Amino acid sequence: MQPTIKPPRLEIGATIGIIAPSNALLPAREEHYRRSVDALQRLGFRTKESAQLRERHWWSAGAPAQIAAAIHEQFADPEVHAIATTAGGATAMLVADLLDYDLIRRNPKPFIGMSDITTYQWAMWARSRLVGFHGNCLTAGWSEWFAAHPAPYQRAIEASYLRLLTEPAPLGPLPELMPWETWREGRTHGVLLGGLLRRFADLAGTRYFPPLEVFDGAILFWEEVDRSLPDITLNLAKLRSLGVLDRIGGMVVGKVALPPESVAPHHPSLREVVVELTGGAGGCPILAGVDFGHGVSMLPMPIGVAARLDSGTRLLEVTERATEG
Repeated sequence: MQPTIKPPRLEIGATIGIIAPSNALLPAREEHYRRSVDALQRLGFRTKESAQLRERHWWSAGAPAQIAAAIHEQFADPEVHAIATTAGGATAMLVADLLDYDLIRRNPKPFIGMSDITTYQWAMWARSRLVGFHGNCLTAGWSEWFAAHPAPYQRAIEASYLRLLTEPAPLGPLPELMPWETWREGRTHGVLLGGLLRRFADLAGTRYFPPLEVFDGAILFWEEVDRSLPDITLNLAKLRSLGVLDRIGGMVVGKVALPPESVAPHHPSLREVVVELTGGAGGCPILAGVDFGHGVSMLPMPIGVAARLDSGTRLLEVTERATEG
C-alpha cells in the first residue's frame, strides 16, 4: 500500500482555487457563493475561479470530461495551493474514472468539500493516498449556514480551518460548539475515515473503496441529510456485512437530518439503530452530534490522519498533522 501523502501547509496569502465538481452553480446561489468567497478572503486567502465554474450539463457543472479537466487544471496549476468546491450533488461517481491519480499524487493539495465531494476524497485517498478535507462547501457552509450561528461559533469555525490548513501542528481537540452525546463510552486512537454515509457506502465494491485492513482500529465518522432511517440502516448494515463495522475502533456521528416520516412512535431512534448495528454493549465507543454535516457550518474533519476519541468525556482530538512543511 502506498504511503499517505499530505499536501503542503498553506501560508496566509495562499491561493485557493474554486471549482464546481458536482452540482451546477445556479444563479439563485450566486449571492451565497460570493459571501463564501468573501469569507475565504477575510481569512487571508486569495481565490482563483475555474473557467468551468458556471458550465451546465444535466444537473452538473459541465460534462464529466469537463469536470475532470477542471480538477486536473487546479491540481497542476502552480499558483493554486488548495482547492475549494462549491457544492455537493450527484456527479462525482461519473467523474472518478476519468481522474489522473498520478497527477494528483505528484501535486498534492487540500481538496475541501462535503456531501458528494466525499466520493472524490475517498477516491483520491484510495488511489493516490491523498489526505482528504471534509469541510464546508462554498454555496452554504461559509454563507447561509455560517451566518445562522452566533459570533463565538463563527470564530471557532474560522480558527479550526486556519489551524488545520496553516499551522505546523495537529488540529488538536475539536471544540464542542453544540451539545455532543455519548452513545457508547470508550476510548480509542486511530485513523479518521468518513464523510457523507451514502457516498462512501456506495463506493463498496469499487476501486475507490480501500482494503478492509485500512479500517482496523479506524475512527469512522459520518453524517446524513434527507435520508430515511431505513436507508441509513441499510447503509450501516452494508458496512457491517462487509466487515467494516467489526474492524473500526470508534465511530463519530455528525449532524443527521432525518425526514419527518422517519420519526414515529413505532420506529427506533437513530441512536438505537447505530448502537445495535455496532455490536450493542460490547461495541466500539460512539460520539454523536459532532458539529459537521448539512445544515451547519462545519468543523473540518481530515480523512486519513490519526485522532483520539474519548466518547465518555466527549473528546475528539486530531493528533496528526494533515499537511506537511
